[in-house]
Amino acid sequence: GRWLPLNLLPSASSGRRNERVSIMRTKLAVLSAIACSIAWAQPVITPGGTVNAADYSRAALTPGAIVSIFGSGLASGESFAQALPLPQSLAGTSVEINAGGRTIVLPLFAVSPRQINAMLPYGISGNAQVRVRTAGGESAADTIALLDRAPRFFSVDQSGVGRAILTHPNGDLATRANPVKPGQFAVIYLN
Repeated sequence: GRWLPLNLLPSASSGRRNERVSIMRTKLAVLSAIACSIAWAQPVITPGGTVNAADYSRAALTPGAIVSIFGSGLASGESFAQALPLPQSLAGTSVEINAGGRTIVLPLFAVSPRQINAMLPYGISGNAQVRVRTAGGESAADTIALLDRAPRFFSVDQSGVGRAILTHPNGDLATRANPVKPGQFAVIYLN
């Protein structure tokens, strides 16, 4: 058999995409095409879903911090930034923050249907509204409170509460068997 092409036909009236899907021809039967309708879900940020990526706390959001945004319909699939500067859109997903009357599109590290990792900009303060935009629309705003500083440690087990990531300058993880000794330099990962 052979595969036949997929044709996308947008439907403006319903907010859905009608897709004509051609499927593989077989010797037993010839199936030419079926029509189906797929709803592109509007993104939804879980209430309180914008958190500090280091420890998942909501009370430790600061300018320049990496945030994790949790919800549903946040992206069509997984996508990761491949270079610097970080992109403002991945897999058709972008994140905006409105603070002090300014709307800024955030640099993105990674997106997936249930989580986005992004960087908050510097030069913002007070309360701010975070929104996710996709082909399915725009999420409701998640209002966050920004602090001047609230450092948090990234943890080895990525739980946000485990042992802090501490490495030797060569990148080797500091452990009981490989400790940082007095007078040596070490690297600690903070957000």
